[in-house]
Amino acid sequence: MPAPKPNLTAAEINALIDAADGLFGAEKLAAALVEAIGAKRAQQLIATRKAIAWSKADAEAVALALWPLVPGSTAKAKRKAITAAVRPCFATKARYAEVMEYVLEKIEEFLDGPAPTEVSSAYPPEGATVCGYGPVNNHWKLPDSTIRQILDRMQQKNVRAYKVESVGHASEDVLGKADLLAQMKAKTLFSKAECAKRGIIYHVTLFNDNAGKNTWKNAGPSLGDRLAQAKAFIDWFAANVDPVGTEVVIVGETRTAAGKALETYGAKVLKAAGFRIGNNNGSRPKAPATFGGIRTDFFEYHPTKTGDWPADKKAHVTSDTGTILAQLNQNGNVYGLGNPAAMAAWRAAGVAAGYARVIYYGFDVAEYDEAAIDAMSPGPAAANPQPDPAGWPAELSNVVWLHANVRDWPATATISGANVAGGEIRFPYNMANIWPVATSGTGKGTNANVWAIVQISGKWYAATFEWLRKGQTSKPVGCLDGSKGDHFKVAPLNTWRPKSGERFYVMVSGHARAAGRTVRERSNPVEIVWP
Repeated sequence: MPAPKPNLTAAEINALIDAADGLFGAEKLAAALVEAIGAKRAQQLIATRKAIAWSKADAEAVALALWPLVPGSTAKAKRKAITAAVRPCFATKARYAEVMEYVLEKIEEFLDGPAPTEVSSAYPPEGATVCGYGPVNNHWKLPDSTIRQILDRMQQKNVRAYKVESVGHASEDVLGKADLLAQMKAKTLFSKAECAKRGIIYHVTLFNDNAGKNTWKNAGPSLGDRLAQAKAFIDWFAANVDPVGTEVVIVGETRTAAGKALETYGAKVLKAAGFRIGNNNGSRPKAPATFGGIRTDFFEYHPTKTGDWPADKKAHVTSDTGTILAQLNQNGNVYGLGNPAAMAAWRAAGVAAGYARVIYYGFDVAEYDEAAIDAMSPGPAAANPQPDPAGWPAELSNVVWLHANVRDWPATATISGANVAGGEIRFPYNMANIWPVATSGTGKGTNANVWAIVQISGKWYAATFEWLRKGQTSKPVGCLDGSKGDHFKVAPLNTWRPKSGERFYVMVSGHARAAGRTVRERSNPVEIVWP
């Protein structure tokens, strides 16, 4: 039975914060909290030393940020350091034991990896209505952990388009400042990669032609002032960003000669690189456009109010006007968080009408707005529409991954002749002596994990059950039959024991059980019949 969650007293909270200062150092602690939960909430926690609203996702983000800072080169050493720091924070040994039972249980859960979520990592099928969300102008300033939080929630809720505006507010002049441009480019590549892992469309507007208008934080240089830098960014984007699963509006709210010049230039460069491109000329276009003889693949429509919908259902409808944001946001604040009830009603109307994209534009959001993401959810994702990779058994088309989802990792390794004999599970594979060995972190000294893919109550589950040293191609049967305890550490496989005659699959991959990685490669799954 799980340990009950203890309610900490104010004195205990203060003592724990002091202990954290001593364990990590105030500067490192503050930086880690900012990375995990954002500057505003981190400042509130540190300054007031009072509990703040806290979600499971927050706890995971903080754990990810702090765990590497805990002194010690092994998990055992880190637990010892935590214990030594925390014990003086509690008045009695019994109270300390009560709290630490819960804490150590959560640490074990963290080390074992996240709980499974049955969500697709495939892009939505062509013709389906795709709902979207994005912290549009602030996307390049968000901590990586916050972006992961956003995208994880979007994947869980089937919100499958992540909307950003590359250069943010004109007042920040990202194109004109080398350090900010480098930061934005890095965040672009990070976000695109994270979207791809989750089957989320990276829906990006490169530039906004309102730059220089002195409205909506656009009191900065115009596109005409930054035309050379903008063209250079298009070249960089085409050369470095994967076009698969990426949709690009070249210029938003086109109104100037510079904006039109960028549309013509961008259409040529981006189409040649394989991107789907869109137009938003005039803010409320009625159809795709042609730039320099190249026709766009879609068009983006910015409604003036919640009842403003275009005639063409192929439109990408995006809530990017001050008037509609006043209707969709809390207290009518264009710069504020979304109003879930208003957003859900607007999203439902767009989905019912069958528009290609219905996207909420978080205009000035710089935090994790879970309620807004949930409001844009159209319901559960459909089954994976993509064909399975070559060599993947058809019956394993909808596996629930209890550790990292390695389905799309390249199958560079081959298992031949897997069997159970002589008290061992044998899975000889040709990369056992080739994949690199981890030199630090969880899994140090090993180069792979071995998996079991098991059917329970009609559903297939996959999880790793052991670490493999270089050259190792077998494990004792006790790792699966229970005689050596539970090796999966995740439900429902933690209680599964193979029965005589039962068929299941084994597979090997680079590290997939913890955050550290060796190679992102795997083998083919091979069937085994338990003797």
